[in-house]
Amino acid sequence: MSEQLQLLRDGPLAADEAAHRISDNGRSPRCPERTPEAVAIGKDETLPPPSTGTVQSAGESVEGGSCGAGPNSRAARIVHLAQQAPLLTDAELGELDCLLDRQINTASSKQMRAFLYDPPPAGCGFQKRWIKDGAKNTNKLSTSIDALLANYRLKQDRRLELCLLLSDRLTQCESLNCKLDKDGRIRFSLNLAGTKVGRAACHASNTGSGYGLHSTQDRHKHLFRADPGFDFYSVDLAGADSWTVAAECKALGDPTMWLDLTAGLKPAKVLSLLYLEGSSVNSRPRDQLASQCRALPKDWLYDSAKKACHGSAYGEAEVTMAETILRDSWQGGGKLVNVTAAQCRKLQSLFFQRYPGVKRRIERIKMLLQRDGFLIAASGLKRDFFAPKNDHQTLKDALPFTPAANTAHCCNLALLKLWQDRAEGVQPLLTVHDAILFQAPQAKRQGVAERIPAWFANPICVAGTTFTIPFEALRGPSWGQLEPL
Repeated sequence: MSEQLQLLRDGPLAADEAAHRISDNGRSPRCPERTPEAVAIGKDETLPPPSTGTVQSAGESVEGGSCGAGPNSRAARIVHLAQQAPLLTDAELGELDCLLDRQINTASSKQMRAFLYDPPPAGCGFQKRWIKDGAKNTNKLSTSIDALLANYRLKQDRRLELCLLLSDRLTQCESLNCKLDKDGRIRFSLNLAGTKVGRAACHASNTGSGYGLHSTQDRHKHLFRADPGFDFYSVDLAGADSWTVAAECKALGDPTMWLDLTAGLKPAKVLSLLYLEGSSVNSRPRDQLASQCRALPKDWLYDSAKKACHGSAYGEAEVTMAETILRDSWQGGGKLVNVTAAQCRKLQSLFFQRYPGVKRRIERIKMLLQRDGFLIAASGLKRDFFAPKNDHQTLKDALPFTPAANTAHCCNLALLKLWQDRAEGVQPLLTVHDAILFQAPQAKRQGVAERIPAWFANPICVAGTTFTIPFEALRGPSWGQLEPL
């Protein structure tokens, strides 16, 4: 795999030279709210009239408003901006803060803690978020992405959005600056027993190059390209976990989700329609629902409904669900989707209304934990649960086990077939959750397209129902630029 790292030069990515700094009053670039009479610089100071006195920055001084260093010097720029202080744009105010060294380093945990949690005017006074040790809070304040997103969900404050943007820029710079091997490639190491569900875990290679690619965010995937003359492929199991949940619910007397899936209906689309049109949707025939679901856009509601389906099946409460939706929207690189806990509660209620078997499945797994203390997936993989069986976290760990294990098993079977079929020039690269990544020569496109269905024809039996999880195949020049075959 040739991961040629490609930095986009258009849009906000071109401003990486200032990507790690933000003013300590949260206004670089400035928030719209400010008084026209004075511009706050730093903590509680007011910029003095620039025509008299002394302004110092980085060892330079400007006496009486004159500058002897030329019009392009740093000092001259400070004076020029200061003289127009009441009329400056937000970007110019942010530039002035940086020139006066009135900013913080967002890569510094100490400075970020003070900026986020100290009471105004020294800081922003956001609700305190703590570093967790397992499921428990420690006494250390958190400056992680989750902490920023949790406060953004409550406040929608522009300063938090800027911190998230700068954090993303730093992450992308780390990707661009990762160590390469001598042949110009990056590599990774795989731990085949790295997870409890049978998926491999990805880490930096033993040579020190690369990094854990499983955590690559959607908006950074365009950095990883196929070799010249090759196409990049991603083949994803469609609705993978839902098929296992549907089969288990069917065995418990509720075939609704199973019938929806076999009719080509995605539970997330049906839930979106329920949210828009109410419970009357449940009485409509599936062919009518299919045409109505196809007309729905893949917008914030669809993304939220998708997370609500998984979260409801896996024991998430509405607040956690709202945080998950916001975090996934940030990782996806699109607009931040801020859904309220009340909206998540409504989605969850509608989901259980249409699929009552999901609650029965939760109760059954709770019973199996109490009785046996272990679960067995369709592949025969067994997981013992050693934590207290009546603990809610133990139940949350158990609920996704069989769906995730069955998905991993099907992916591993497909990967084995792909490896045995290398005559087409196919080169496996990585498995990511329920997808397999590989590259193949452009001259072999037709042959590869014909072989993919054979690789993913892997029937499994779940709760007495045998089925094959469908797949979706994508192809393109890079991991982030893929189109359906």
